[in-house]
Amino acid sequence: PFASTDTGTATGSAAPQLLSTPAIPSDATPPLLAGAQSESIRTDEFAGLATAECTAPSGSAWLAGGATSIGRTTLLLLANPTAVPSVVSVQVFGENGRVTAPGMDGITVSAGAQRVVSLSGFAPNLVSPVVHVQSAGGQIVANLEQSTVRGITPGGIDFIGAASAPALTTVLPGVVVSGTQTIQSLQGQSGYDDLQTTLRVYLPSDRPTTASITVLAENGTVTGKPIKADLQPGSVTDLPLDQLSDGNYTVIVTSGQPVLASARVSTAADATTASNTSATTATGSTGSAAAGATDFAWITPAALLTSSVLIPIATGMDAAVHLDNPTSSAVTVTLHAIPGTDITRAVPAHGAVSVPVIAGTTYRISGFSELYASVSGVGTAQVTSYTVSPLARSEGPVRVVG
Repeated sequence: PFASTDTGTATGSAAPQLLSTPAIPSDATPPLLAGAQSESIRTDEFAGLATAECTAPSGSAWLAGGATSIGRTTLLLLANPTAVPSVVSVQVFGENGRVTAPGMDGITVSAGAQRVVSLSGFAPNLVSPVVHVQSAGGQIVANLEQSTVRGITPGGIDFIGAASAPALTTVLPGVVVSGTQTIQSLQGQSGYDDLQTTLRVYLPSDRPTTASITVLAENGTVTGKPIKADLQPGSVTDLPLDQLSDGNYTVIVTSGQPVLASARVSTAADATTASNTSATTATGSTGSAAAGATDFAWITPAALLTSSVLIPIATGMDAAVHLDNPTSSAVTVTLHAIPGTDITRAVPAHGAVSVPVIAGTTYRISGFSELYASVSGVGTAQVTSYTVSPLARSEGPVRVVG
């Protein structure tokens, strides 16, 4: 556990955890290391399912997600797993361009410590934030944590992972759309307009460009013609994807200039499914999911996998691994359970599939040359997602933070 954290939970299960392997000789086979965390909660103030992949620290992280508008709280989590202090600068961009505010530079994160900063302190009433975090000295792991409350009704929680940089092609596997009929009935109510499936795109360039958005269903079909979107330099655009019915999709964004993209999905419980369900909170108590209870998840950019990695499946959810094959040849991928029964799936060329997996199990994936992967989890009025990262190469110990 980290020595200190702003959350006041340094000695509890919610404190950041450092996972590491010993240093190894440069000519040795690097070990595989991975982790994932989950939180399921239903109280009067918070409700939903949130998961995150444990990731290696870096000097730069981009985060697309969250909001600081009424009823939306977004926290910036900064963890420093290194042995030296880190000095962090934060840039925030929104629907009207870059946000400037005092205190965004010179944020000190001590060695082995975590800082938690409210995004609304920098950028209140922001509908579409994108955050760029840079660190000097010790490298950091950055995440966003969003919670939603509509009036007095909790509306979901999520952890939002980071991308390394904007890109010409962004792949978002595992866009899980569910509960659309209930969501449509709720959207007419005040405060429920952000339930629709939405693509967030930020263009850091000083020149405008056009993005092409392709939605690929995991049954092998392309959902309609690619969507064209004109993007303005330095600003964030939220694009509705409200034509999608219940199902699993991969969203691919290509553009003439590098962009950062993410997708928000939501789910809601109807009267039938809510009547006989309950969820365990972080403190161990239980609460029933009421009809109309909602949750949301941010799907963040997946990194290209080119070699075998571990996929840890967080606990407390019905889980699936989503695989997107960007190559022109079909591949047969094997998920080696540790322990358990191996799973083999064919992934068509330029296609995507989802594989049901067992929560709390770790899988080693092999059988491909290039692949994008993510993990999704669902429950009653619950949805969550996190990406699968390549193995972090390091001359010293391999460290990831969860």
